[in-house]
Amino acid sequence: MTGNGHSTYHAFEATVTRHVGNMFLQGAYTFSKSIDNNSGGGNPLGTQDLGNSGANNLDTRFLRGLSNFDRTHRLQVTYQYSIPSFGSGALRHVVGNWAVGGLSTFQSGLPAQITCATCPSNLFGITASTTFPEVAGDLSALMKSGSPQNFTNGSVFNTGVLANTVSNPAGTTLTGLNSFGGPGSDTFTVGGPGTGSHVGAIFGNLGRNIPTVRGPFQQQWDFFVTKTFPLKEKYAVQFRSDFFNLFNHPNFVITNASFGSAAFGIYDTTAGNPRIAQLALRPFPFGDGKALVSAGKVAKIRRDCWKAWGKISGT
Repeated sequence: MTGNGHSTYHAFEATVTRHVGNMFLQGAYTFSKSIDNNSGGGNPLGTQDLGNSGANNLDTRFLRGLSNFDRTHRLQVTYQYSIPSFGSGALRHVVGNWAVGGLSTFQSGLPAQITCATCPSNLFGITASTTFPEVAGDLSALMKSGSPQNFTNGSVFNTGVLANTVSNPAGTTLTGLNSFGGPGSDTFTVGGPGTGSHVGAIFGNLGRNIPTVRGPFQQQWDFFVTKTFPLKEKYAVQFRSDFFNLFNHPNFVITNASFGSAAFGIYDTTAGNPRIAQLALRPFPFGDGKALVSAGKVAKIRRDCWKAWGKISGT
């Protein structure tokens, strides 16, 4: 156990609520940034395990980056509108007690950590699949612009911006390092005891969860429609239809982040579910409901509601 794990979080939060007539509207916005050197992938889950971070575990300065769960922007809007009743008699029962509303979420995509599948293996005992590649170009040009749907068969990354680290033969002089293999001012010569073949590699300098690599912006629209049928003074039955991901919008995430692999940068995974619709019919207290306090009374009210509904529907 060490005290080398650290994290910081800063945010601006704002909430606006308006209730005008039959309409309710609430918006909640968060602008934030979370930074750490491990985002809690340890055992038990949620604990910081620097030994499970990949890359150079001896010099964890290079592991400092955006948290795996960092989202720069997040906006949630909740809304409901109760449709006014009009008419009289049967018409009023048909058009009255309707309500529509929903919850819409808009948020930044999550960071993605690029590793190197084809870099030299067994680097200080760490396998290639958890090390970082080398930066060979302009990082601002690493990700291509365009809709995620354009990259379901081709990579969203300009692969020429990155490169494999190399194995250096015995006798090669490496500079700009420290004794732990991280950035520094020392110089080392690749070599070792005996007559065997000695090679040496250094860790790639890409870094963890760099700001220019983030999944696509995400949105979700959940919507509902309700119709309430008053049965008695304090009882009612409500029909409710819910639609989750109303527009069936796919929210792609970056999962193929292993540089050198055939699938590198291809979008083939989405977060959340496709559109789901559900219908429900439930009794509930109507009006002030002041006498409805105990579970036993609530159960009795529900039975009475269903009895009253049976008389109305003839069942």
